[in-house]
Amino acid sequence: MKTHASQWIVLLCGLGLLGAGCGGSANGETAVDRQAITHGELDGNAHPGVVLLLMEVNGVPAFRCSASLLSPTVVLTAGHCAGEPGEFSGMRVFTESDVQNGNNNYPFAGPNSVEAVYWQAHPEFTEAAFFLHDVGIVILQAPGVVLPASAYVTIPAENQLDSL
Repeated sequence: MKTHASQWIVLLCGLGLLGAGCGGSANGETAVDRQAITHGELDGNAHPGVVLLLMEVNGVPAFRCSASLLSPTVVLTAGHCAGEPGEFSGMRVFTESDVQNGNNNYPFAGPNSVEAVYWQAHPEFTEAAFFLHDVGIVILQAPGVVLPASAYVTIPAENQLDSL
């Protein structure tokens, strides 16, 4: 089943939708090399490529997930966060590290949020087996956060994490 996910990512890279997320950074660092966020603590701007994704149901804020910027307008998240077709009526990302106390009108649209124009889970994702194919892509209406190329999250190479 890894092949399907890999083909999906390769397709997005080929279409140019993943931008900087299709390879490693200029200094050879990968997402696996970076220190992880631990213990649920805010760390200021130590992980600028991580954003809060809020999903709406029937126009009402309902759920939230973490997501990672692959480029200024492409966000990688879990499949259950992108949902099945028609599950969510809208999405937006918040670009501040302390979204509940920031200048963004949370959980509604505001100055530090960006609306999504498209979202899709892996083609084989279903809520019935939410733990399989649990990857999704969100396309933003405008750049969420413009970062140096090395600050965007990178996708591991095929089978890179299999030996960890």
